[in-house]
Amino acid sequence: MSQYLIEVENLWKRYRVTQQKRRSLKDMVVNGLSHRPAQQAVWALQNVSFQVERGQTLGIIGNNGAGKSTLLRLLSGLGRPTQGKVTVRERVASLLELGAGFNADLTGRENIYIGGLVAGFTRNEVTARLEQIVDFAELEAVIDTAVRTYSTGMYMRLAFANAINYDPALLIVDEALSVGDIRFRKKCADRMQQMRRNGTTIIIVTHLLEQAQELCDQSLWLEQGQVRMYGSTSEVLSRYKERVFSKVVAAPGSNRTDSSQKTTAASSEMPNDSHEIEIKSVRLTNEYGTEVDTVTSGDPLNVQVDYIAHQPVTRPIFMVGIFREDGLKCYESSTEADGVFIDRVEGAGTFSISYASLPLMRGAYWLGISVYDESWDKAFDYKDQMAPFEVTGAIPGTGIFHPPHRWTQLA
Repeated sequence: MSQYLIEVENLWKRYRVTQQKRRSLKDMVVNGLSHRPAQQAVWALQNVSFQVERGQTLGIIGNNGAGKSTLLRLLSGLGRPTQGKVTVRERVASLLELGAGFNADLTGRENIYIGGLVAGFTRNEVTARLEQIVDFAELEAVIDTAVRTYSTGMYMRLAFANAINYDPALLIVDEALSVGDIRFRKKCADRMQQMRRNGTTIIIVTHLLEQAQELCDQSLWLEQGQVRMYGSTSEVLSRYKERVFSKVVAAPGSNRTDSSQKTTAASSEMPNDSHEIEIKSVRLTNEYGTEVDTVTSGDPLNVQVDYIAHQPVTRPIFMVGIFREDGLKCYESSTEADGVFIDRVEGAGTFSISYASLPLMRGAYWLGISVYDESWDKAFDYKDQMAPFEVTGAIPGTGIFHPPHRWTQLA
């Protein structure tokens, strides 16, 4: 028996994208209605090769559009490669689209049975796991009601619990650990750790680098459909952060003065090992000074950052950003942009930024903290995915933030 449960060799995947152009009346008269829109070939994956050993956990990282979800679909048997070969030597349990295949008019219990039978288990095998699934999803009170009455969180909890409680030899996960609130996400992560200890082979796509660091033995970094790096998770994440950080430093419009535009490519690299100023930790507190990881939309929030200056530094610039869990930047500002100038730092210290109101939409967020020299030519330190927190509240609408507003009928 091969030591590799998965082998991917020279994998290419091409899609054809239709370019539908608006047609004029003259064009339709001259050429008729049978005109075929132009198609463009798009390579989602290009020459991808790697192996996954039995019992190993592989993380797949990369920006949106890198080809991560396409790769998972091919590993799950959903589609065929354009070129190359994918070998998977065990039955796959996939979490690509949580709840895909659920019938909204059936009860939670009925959907559990259907999902299990479709996955190849007998009715008795599903029955033996039913109580465990319902208990994990925490849906005992509503399991016999139609899932169309479930909230999004309830629906996702049921889907996750239904997928992971059959002890699969191979589990493929696409961002599924972002379901539910912070407490339930930790419960999911603990379950994944248990599966790792029991020898389950796991492949997981995640934008949360701390999650990859905690769960994954090896990581695969995809960029524009190609393998940028494949190896130990610590080495891959280190290189990936360097690249992301260089883009953050060099990005235009990031609240810098004109002098910042003189930044050179050399100064856009990760901070050197000296770390003249090092970000140590971050705490979130409410208006009463109590440490929190959950905030009601619109409530105040205080961010306290502990740092240490290993040598005296004059006029450093601190920057704080708030990012949604998928990496979308929701807000960013710096001491300089807000007209706050720190003369000198040395040794251990703390700074804080207080928000009188944080009108973010419901969801999971994290902080990015960075510190630069006074000319923006040097980044002393940058820490991302710090102090994860959840925003709750009965907020209508969609988007990123929910500003105070009111409607008025004028006529």
